[in-house]
Amino acid sequence: MSSVAFYTKLAATAARLITKLGTQIPCTRQLGGFYDPITGNNFDGFNRVFTPNGIVKNFASDQIDGTRILASDQLLILDATTDVNYIPAASDKIRIENEVGTGFQEWLVIDIITKQPTVQPIVYFVQVRK
Repeated sequence: MSSVAFYTKLAATAARLITKLGTQIPCTRQLGGFYDPITGNNFDGFNRVFTPNGIVKNFASDQIDGTRILASDQLLILDATTDVNYIPAASDKIRIENEVGTGFQEWLVIDIITKQPTVQPIVYFVQVRK
């Protein structure tokens, strides 16, 4: 089996498991806003919402150092194949359902690790913080 075929199969397995065990994660990105120095006006852009499938996890205790990773941080494992137009960015705002399931809380992206052994990424590991 070629490495491309192996990673294609691996990506399909990851997508299937994330879809089965996770949920859609609303990720909002502000686009198109700008400042006009001639008029002195700020022009708001618009929000684009992406909804990749993902799993929300707590960090393992040995990963928490109190500086780079806080005990309150969450780890998202996002399927890179659900919404191929979405690549996580530090400016994104992530909405995660709260623990009692009565609403959402907004989280900020702190760090992003892309697992991409070939041309197509498989998953994104995204550290988020309130």
